[in-house]
Amino acid sequence: MRRASEDWVNVSVSESTQFLEDLLPAFYSALEEIDPVTARAIMAPSKVGRLVGRLANDSATEKDVDLASWLIYASLCDALSAVAPAGCWFGAHLDDSACFGFWLDEGFDEDELDAPSFFQGELCHAEVLG
Repeated sequence: MRRASEDWVNVSVSESTQFLEDLLPAFYSALEEIDPVTARAIMAPSKVGRLVGRLANDSATEKDVDLASWLIYASLCDALSAVAPAGCWFGAHLDDSACFGFWLDEGFDEDELDAPSFFQGELCHAEVLG
């Protein structure tokens, strides 16, 4: 797996939603940008698109909802955690459970990154992808 660059430090991937049809494409797009091989090994982009379409159109079956939940909370979260930039973790922000991204670990020395701190008070004001 490729590790995300320092450009991803304190970058939100998805914010203001916990709907499966919003999280799935956002998480998949972030992983595809960082490590396309791993993203495609999890699921082909066309299949993700069809699944998101069914979720968004309220035509999803229970099996679709279960698959989307598993993809997001097991497979994609695990993969995004594995590719997180050095000193970061992937998940919901500690102060905003609807803001998912790569967050700098409090115990990590940010000076080691030579990267600016994007998170300075306002929740999820970092660049949003997707």
